[in-house]
Amino acid sequence: MGKRKHRKAFPPKASSSSSNAHDTPSPPPLPVTKFGEFKLTSISGPFTSNPVTTTTGTTATTATAANSMGREVGEVDGGGDWQMAKRPKKSKHKYPSFEVSPTRLKNPVKLSDIQSLALWLLADGIAPQWLLVKNKNEIRGVVVVMVPGLEMAMFNGDLDLTSDTTTIGGERNGGGEGLGVAAAGNGPTKSPQTAQSPGPRSKLGLGWGEYKFYPQELKKAQLQACVKGFADMFSHVWPVKAPGDERGKVYSAITGFLNTPIPKGKTSQEIDKYTASQRIGITRLVMPFGELVENEYPIHSLHATASLLAETAKAGWVETDLSRGNGRKNNEGGSVTEAKTICAMDCEMVQTKQGLELARISLVGWDGETIYDTLVKPDNPVTDYLTPYSGVTKAMLDPVTTRLKDVQNHLLKLLNNDTILVGQSLNADLGAIRLAHPHIVDTSVIYNHPRGPPYRASLRWLSTKYLGREIQKGGSNGHNSIEDAKACLDLLKLKLEKGLEYGTSNAAAESIFKRLSRMRPVARTGGVVDYGTPEKWWGPSAARVIQAKDDAEVATGIVKSICGDPPGTRDGHPKLDLVWGRMHALETLRGWNKTAAPEEGPPIPIESIEPNRAVLAQGVKNVAAQLKEIYDSLPPCTAFIVYSGIGDPRELRRLQDMQREHKRQYMTMKWDELTVKWTDTENQALAAATQIAREGIAFLTVK
Repeated sequence: MGKRKHRKAFPPKASSSSSNAHDTPSPPPLPVTKFGEFKLTSISGPFTSNPVTTTTGTTATTATAANSMGREVGEVDGGGDWQMAKRPKKSKHKYPSFEVSPTRLKNPVKLSDIQSLALWLLADGIAPQWLLVKNKNEIRGVVVVMVPGLEMAMFNGDLDLTSDTTTIGGERNGGGEGLGVAAAGNGPTKSPQTAQSPGPRSKLGLGWGEYKFYPQELKKAQLQACVKGFADMFSHVWPVKAPGDERGKVYSAITGFLNTPIPKGKTSQEIDKYTASQRIGITRLVMPFGELVENEYPIHSLHATASLLAETAKAGWVETDLSRGNGRKNNEGGSVTEAKTICAMDCEMVQTKQGLELARISLVGWDGETIYDTLVKPDNPVTDYLTPYSGVTKAMLDPVTTRLKDVQNHLLKLLNNDTILVGQSLNADLGAIRLAHPHIVDTSVIYNHPRGPPYRASLRWLSTKYLGREIQKGGSNGHNSIEDAKACLDLLKLKLEKGLEYGTSNAAAESIFKRLSRMRPVARTGGVVDYGTPEKWWGPSAARVIQAKDDAEVATGIVKSICGDPPGTRDGHPKLDLVWGRMHALETLRGWNKTAAPEEGPPIPIESIEPNRAVLAQGVKNVAAQLKEIYDSLPPCTAFIVYSGIGDPRELRRLQDMQREHKRQYMTMKWDELTVKWTDTENQALAAATQIAREGIAFLTVK
């Protein structure tokens, strides 16, 4: 075999377009590159704002001039094809932030997710999958404000707050272009056609509209004037579903956030440590002054202002003489009674031309013996004896000579400063008697409704659940006031034996403040700012509780709690890790906080009192300004969460009252005499109203 011949390299072909190709300068050599110091900034050449064209052989190349050392392309010495680029330095301060998660939402965010977020930021909660949190460890505190009355329709244009007429889904600013929110990247976009279609939901409330449960970006330029302030604090508005079910139940958004399930994995000893029952004295259940006012009780002159005494100062009203007492020996013995005289009371009413008037009153002592029981002749002609509820008939009242004044005189002799009255919603009974007594235990307050406030559990339900006793089974014969009074007394005794948290939502859970206090190695602290008497419910577990009279005081209290009192302040409090507050003005303005009708007695109609557009717009603007005041006063790296809790509950409550009245009539009347019907149509309407009532919203940011 012969040796392989080496192939000679072909000489470069001369370009037909250029006769002096050999005179063309060769490309500059590539510089030595060290990783981390240089990088190629363009596929076709280094970057410059002034492109330069060079010709090499037959190929025309467009290069961009000037590398980091200032050389131009074409210079022999330097190699201008590369640009020096330093690795960007990482910021020394890792500032925390909230961002919409790129993961597409498959289910709505629930109130329990908001709670879990707060616990994860401060303690042992579950990391959220629906929210992207950057630099979580840098967050120094969490402020949560509940503002019922806010709804998505204020931000997406469905509720017009710019005129004095209600426009639901109407055309604003050219239809869909005027919407103040835009769908985030993981949700659908609302079309102008959808925005202009009122649909069948308009009379029920507005809810989330067509956006379902996707977070919506706030665009300040497109928001209505009264809500523009929200865009200065928050980037998105989040639909958040309130606790409840699809069968007409919406649970409390207060306890839904402030009460947490006991974490899994805790031993029985640890659970017993936080939920074990402890016997208490009756004075711990007596309603304080603020709670009497909140529950609309007649106010005694002992601790009242002139404005609160306006009702009881009217002619015909009396009040207990607190200068008298029974003497310790004459009161009940034992630790739970605390040397007090306990009387359980229940009254029955009839309808007259002047309204509801007293027809029967019964008082039962601590031992269950009847102390006082009498029928009462109303001062005005009776128009309806309400026998299915009161058990009183015309034949019973006709021979009666006892009048209201006689009852008052007897009670003034019986009651004194040592007497505690016990009963179910006694504010109505005392109003009928026209009597002010300051020492009250209300069984509808010390036991919680399963759905939480503002709902009140009926005495019949409480008796069945906790006493295993069925009462009020008289049917058309109505209630028995002595039977009801004894049930109230037995519920009180059970509560005193089982402890303060028995019969409340705390029995199966623990407060969020108690859970934070168990964190190790450093315990976390929390506080509450609210109307009424928050001390009674959250005082044992919260490090600080502030009672407020209006939304301005709520805002001030939140700032004081999260920032702490200035050094040197007498009885000063340190800064807290978690602060929860609630604003009431907007829900009061819209009539969202009207309590449902009582489950005993005739129904109380709930009317829609939605104010005109200008008044509502001003109310929303005031809320935005107060939230901005809180936001501006927060320390850096503080998470700020605002949530409405629920959607519009008014249609749901109307249907619930209608259903309750139907059940009452069904049990006491013939079918053809029913004035309230309940069919599958009403069931469907109830389900739709429940959905609207559960569609709340939330805002999240980090200061």
